[in-house]
Parts: sequence; C-alpha cells; structure tokens
Amino acid sequence: MGLHRIYVWTDIALITEGEYRCSDSPALLIPIKGKASWRLNGQASENMMADVYVLPSHTAMNIENASGNPWSAFLISFKSVVITDHEYQQEVDRLTIDCVQELYTSSFNQMVRLAEQLYQGRHATEEPEAYRMHAMFQEMLHLLLAAVHTSDESQEERAIQAVKRSIA
Repeated sequence: MGLHRIYVWTDIALITEGEYRCSDSPALLIPIKGKASWRLNGQASENMMADVYVLPSHTAMNIENASGNPWSAFLISFKSVVITDHEYQQEVDRLTIDCVQELYTSSFNQMVRLAEQLYQGRHATEEPEAYRMHAMFQEMLHLLLAAVHTSDESQEERAIQAVKRSIA
C-alpha cells in the first residue's frame, strides 16, 4: 500500500477579521479576499502573503484588516489518520508539525474553488455527496503536499548554496 496516512476535514468556516482559535486539530487558512496582518499565539507576524497557511492545533489568531478592503478566508480543520501497515516505517507528518507553514500552491485558483465548493457542501451527511466533499478535500491536500515537497526541495537547495558560498 502506498499511503501511510490520509487527511480528513472536520470543519470549515468562512472567517473575517477577529479572534479565532484552532481546535484540537490543525487547520488550513486560505485567504481569499483583502489583505490582513495577524498575531499568532500573541506574537505579531508578517502580512499574509502565502496561498495557504497550515496552522498547528490550538493556535490562537487575531486577524486585522491591513488594506481597508474587507478581508476573508476559509479556515478548514482537519485530522491526520495513520494507516497502520507493519511493513513501512512511520513517516513524519509534514502537515501537522508544531509551527505555522506558509505554502505556495501550483494553482491557488483551484485551491480557492475547491474550498468554496467544500464550504457550500459542508452540511452534506449522506453518501454519495459527503464522499464527494471528502474527495474535494483530498484534491486540496494533493496540492498542499506538492507545495510542501517543493518547499522542502527549495530549502535543501538554499542550504546547499549557503554551504557552497561559505566554502568559496
């Protein structure tokens, strides 16, 4: 089996300025309109520039409009479910680490479109519609995991270049 874990969305909200707290699970923050500045766990952060932010569980956020235009974002809580298979070693879960991750996806428009559809169908409880919502979230996670992979490669390349500069 190729999958060692799957991700399941548990809640989605359309948020505006204000104070929010992630529940006992990590969350995706997808800004869709306006510009904002924020404080995470009481510490000021840069203006929001990334496509998607992965927030650790229990993250406290205070979001303020930074442009005068209305700001909004989707906040999607999710859980990581490990698929047990004794043949494979447990891999590190790159989406549930204890720091905020800023990610740039290959298709921000597709990410927003999927989040909008997930939000519209959030009350679906019966199959096949509930499963369609799950499949949309999996498509979002595919974009995110590809962005994590690209980010890892970029960090590795920057580290190699830093070593080369220090040797030269």
